[in-house]
Amino acid sequence: MGQRANLILVESGKYQLFYNHWCANTIYRDLFWGVEHAVEFIRAQEEVDESGWLDEVWAEGGAVVDLDKRVFLIFAGEDIASDVQLRRVYLDVLRSVWQGWQVQWAYEGIADMAEYVGFPRENVLVEVESEDVLRFEVLLLQHLGWIDTVASIVTEDKAVKLFPLYDYTEDYLYYGSPLLAAIREYQGLDDLIIADGDPFPRGGFHLDIMARTLEFWVAPSIPDIKNRVRRKWQGWSVQSHRDRFEFQAERTSGRLRFPTGFERDLKTEIETMLLGEMAISEAELILQMVQARLEEGQKVKVNPWIMADVCLDVDLMQRQEILNRAFEALSQKQKN
Repeated sequence: MGQRANLILVESGKYQLFYNHWCANTIYRDLFWGVEHAVEFIRAQEEVDESGWLDEVWAEGGAVVDLDKRVFLIFAGEDIASDVQLRRVYLDVLRSVWQGWQVQWAYEGIADMAEYVGFPRENVLVEVESEDVLRFEVLLLQHLGWIDTVASIVTEDKAVKLFPLYDYTEDYLYYGSPLLAAIREYQGLDDLIIADGDPFPRGGFHLDIMARTLEFWVAPSIPDIKNRVRRKWQGWSVQSHRDRFEFQAERTSGRLRFPTGFERDLKTEIETMLLGEMAISEAELILQMVQARLEEGQKVKVNPWIMADVCLDVDLMQRQEILNRAFEALSQKQKN
């Protein structure tokens, strides 16, 4: 139970490590409102020593605020963690608030955070095992409602075939080169258009069989993914494009088309994310549940880490003003 996150402050060449049990899905909002508020929020959390580093299994979000170099590194949330279109707009707006700072997404999550402050990244990695049996399920063209992964394959005769797939991109990549045998069982599509309004895929990969090249993109922050894929595809040239899905459309000469986002009101989605009513903290909810059970005469034991959660609210009017200024600054920048 929890949405665990490590938060880091860097100052005078040293870093302080903090822990919050519940904020992994909300720190995109908790830290949005400027440097002073972000620093106050981080310092209010539970400070821990190096034993408090989360590994990739438990770290569902995190951030580094480097006051020396003015760098803000973050990965967080549920929607922006898997939706590239939404995240790009969010980061643009965030940069308007954090002007003068390098705002970066941690594409490898907690591993990027560890590497940034000089903590051995291998200490936060966990061995990943691939599935013995790959569930290679190609979506029928008339049932494209939700595409997790888009695969594009250049065959031996240089034909380009497209495959809309269920399941996470990393699962296919970690399966390794035996994936080719599974692919050959399907005919594939000559063209694939993912329309505006359709859910955006979480990732994709492009295989050129004769050139023995594998390129991929993924939306979520996945630690050490490039090295892991390389180990599974010995003898192949492997390239990660992080979340830059556009490369796949380029490789397929436009036969694969992604939604442009023109039909989505991304500004409104950002406003909803940032201006919605602040929920009561999970720690407070746990306390209320515990109190109710104690009053019923029950015995209750609570893991003390569950209470590692300090919320710092920002007045709605102030949030609205900050966000309006950010949108205005971003609009001016786009015009110039």
